[in-house]
Amino acid sequence: MRQLIDEGLLVTIPYTGTHVVELSVEDIREIYSMRVNLEIFAFEIVWDRRDRSFREGLQARHAALTRCIDFEDDVASIDAELQLHGFVYEASGHKILLKTWESIRGRLQLYWAAHHRAHGIRGPRREGHDSYVENALGDDLEAMRAEIRKHMARGGQQTEDFLLGLASKAPEQSHLRIGASE
Repeated sequence: MRQLIDEGLLVTIPYTGTHVVELSVEDIREIYSMRVNLEIFAFEIVWDRRDRSFREGLQARHAALTRCIDFEDDVASIDAELQLHGFVYEASGHKILLKTWESIRGRLQLYWAAHHRAHGIRGPRREGHDSYVENALGDDLEAMRAEIRKHMARGGQQTEDFLLGLASKAPEQSHLRIGASE
């Protein structure tokens, strides 16, 4: 349970217990703004150190994500997408950066599971990471920065739209509990 609390999936409130985290639109905006800056920073760290091993590792994770999408395995595709994005943090060798990524990773996983279930989808679009990987392996760091901003903006906007849609169905809720069984 300690790990789930550290990952931001559970919150402990004194004298009331431990509960599944609630995500608001503001939480999503904060998570995505952090992701943009963290991922750009991670690429800045590794950019000049990208080698054959980096290329092969990123391509392997992209291929794994594509397989999960093709098999329509929602749980595996969420994990594979997080693994793909997490690769650059691991490759950076920056322990605090990796720990920060891990602290928001759980919340992203929780959101994506609820979002996919609500929309009857089985993971991200098949081609959704092609440009990301192409730029990550390219020669233009500024193009990669721009790709991260665009990629994250799409995901962040979809997340906000999803939460706002839920809120319009239950306007008395200022926060939405994601991950609870219905």
